[in-house]
Amino acid sequence: MQKPAVPFGHAAAGFLYYTGKFRPCQAFFAKTAALLAKNGQTPQFWYEGNAGIYHPGETVYAWRQGQALQSIEKTKKAGLNLIMASSEYCYLDFPQIQGQRNWGWMKTTTLQKCYDLDPAFGKPEKEAGHIRGVHAPVWAERLPDLNHLLYRAYPRACAIAEAGWSPMGVRSWENFRRKLADHRQFILKRFNYDMERTQGNEPAFRWENNK
Repeated sequence: MQKPAVPFGHAAAGFLYYTGKFRPCQAFFAKTAALLAKNGQTPQFWYEGNAGIYHPGETVYAWRQGQALQSIEKTKKAGLNLIMASSEYCYLDFPQIQGQRNWGWMKTTTLQKCYDLDPAFGKPEKEAGHIRGVHAPVWAERLPDLNHLLYRAYPRACAIAEAGWSPMGVRSWENFRRKLADHRQFILKRFNYDMERTQGNEPAFRWENNK
């Protein structure tokens, strides 16, 4: 078997855990992790603290709302690498302005909310040095086309990027807004795409999926 060029393998354990169907798949995840290790790859999992499938050196995504801080603490203790994807800051398929389509359950995640993300949640370097970065998912099952995906991803992806790259002590919301205004003009001129977002300018949804 040829060794893959990509050093990571992504295993989506979170949904199975959430629906109560996870335990029958534990053996599958164990075999998958062993196969990846054999071929020089490291598995990445959506983090469920009590799943019992993780091994030191593996990478997990902290995603559950309200559980980021305890995920940082538990993964540090377990010797895991962590990628911060806390849903209340990082899920870009969620509406970004109050009143936009939310299917009855999505939280509104504003541009400033995304920018306020502290990937370490106040933890010092010695307690958060295992955090490898941030991740901003855009789950597309309720976004029918590329226009909807781009609308929700931007400009919040810019805020998540700065939150991931810049220490809290050097960040400024007002400075970010000025930079974003310049960036918006560049994108508009270069690609004819406007990143302005208002309550009423989201592309219309032409089908219903409220489940």
